[in-house]
Amino acid sequence: MAKASRKFQEGPRILTTRREALHLYREIRRYTNLFVWKDDKGVMWRDVLRANARKEYEAARHENDPEIINKLIITGRDAVHRVVESFWRRRNQIIQDEASRQESSSNVNGGRGGLSAPGYEGGGSQKSS
Repeated sequence: MAKASRKFQEGPRILTTRREALHLYREIRRYTNLFVWKDDKGVMWRDVLRANARKEYEAARHENDPEIINKLIITGRDAVHRVVESFWRRRNQIIQDEASRQESSSNVNGGRGGLSAPGYEGGGSQKSS
C-alpha cells in the first residue's frame, strides 16, 4: 500500500516537471527567432540553437528522477535568460552606436544625416560671398 501511495504522489510531480520542461522548450523556440544572422558555415543561428536544444532534450528524455529533471529545467531557464539578456544588451548597444554615428554624421554634413547627392559639396543654405 505504501508503494502505491508513493507512486500516486510522484505522478503529479512528474507531470508538473514534464509541463515545465515543455514550457521551457517552447520558450527556447520562441527566443531563437531573435537570432536571424548566419554563422561561419552559413547556417542560421536560430537553427543551430534549436538543434542544440533538441539534442539536450533528447539526451535527458528518459530521465525519471524529478530532482535531476528540476535541476536541468532550472539550468536551462537560467541559460535562456542569460542569453536573451545578453542579446538585448548587445542589440541596444548596436542601436546606440548607430544613432551616435548618424548624429555625428549629420553634424559633419550640415544636418543632412550624411546623405548628399554625387558631386554636391554645398552646405545647405550657405550664403556665398
